[in-house]
Amino acid sequence: MKRNELIGVIVAIVLPLLLYGIFSLQGTYFTWPSPPLHFFIEIFSAIIGVVVFSFAILGFRTTGSRRILLLGSAFLLMGLIDTIHALAFQDMPALIVPTGSAYSIYYWILSKVFGAILLFLSVSLPNAVINEKSRNKLTFYVTASVVIFSLFIGWIVANYMEILPVMFIAGKGLTPLKIYLEYFVMFLLAVTGLLYLRIFLKTGNRVLYWFIVGFIFFIMSELSFTLYRDVWDTYIWLGHLFKVVSYGLFLWGLIGLRKSS
Repeated sequence: MKRNELIGVIVAIVLPLLLYGIFSLQGTYFTWPSPPLHFFIEIFSAIIGVVVFSFAILGFRTTGSRRILLLGSAFLLMGLIDTIHALAFQDMPALIVPTGSAYSIYYWILSKVFGAILLFLSVSLPNAVINEKSRNKLTFYVTASVVIFSLFIGWIVANYMEILPVMFIAGKGLTPLKIYLEYFVMFLLAVTGLLYLRIFLKTGNRVLYWFIVGFIFFIMSELSFTLYRDVWDTYIWLGHLFKVVSYGLFLWGLIGLRKSS
């Protein structure tokens, strides 16, 4: 790894931790309810997720790499469920799905659990090359499956919330289940990032470098969602900021892949 690449990795780790430390101090912690801003951030990151998927599909059709297809599918899944999460967030009008912290938290954590699993599979499974004749058909099946599964998640949470375990208690904070699920997501992302790092060190593929830094910001984003005490507090906003940065880094990497192909 080159010096400037190492510096980038260090900054990606240190900067979020520094910001978390600063905003944990008395006098810097704050709450700021802003449903329109939250909705904009979520929709913006969801659009980035869909664009990541689009570039991944372009790469898949060119190379036939199953790894790229799985990685792109993870971002499509997260983008779709995060859109439902945005619609269900506290203080939003209940136009399509029920709203409130209980609903939005479930959409968030399920988006990240299933997304992290797909990302892990993208690098842990052998990188098979799909036959060129089968690529368009497989693209359709994968896209349809992700869309149907995302809508199914939306329907399940909207209709069966009363039997689902509690994730957040107003005035008290997160339940152990929510925190442990976030730790599980962080663990999967860390393992996935390390596996991509191993490939990067062997190949020097610059695309993978942006993925690795993206995984770091993704983990730092998830860390914030183990810390918040109010659904509008400092950690919520920092977590969303780091998520947008993470998605943008993955997109930048795939743009580089497209340019080099």
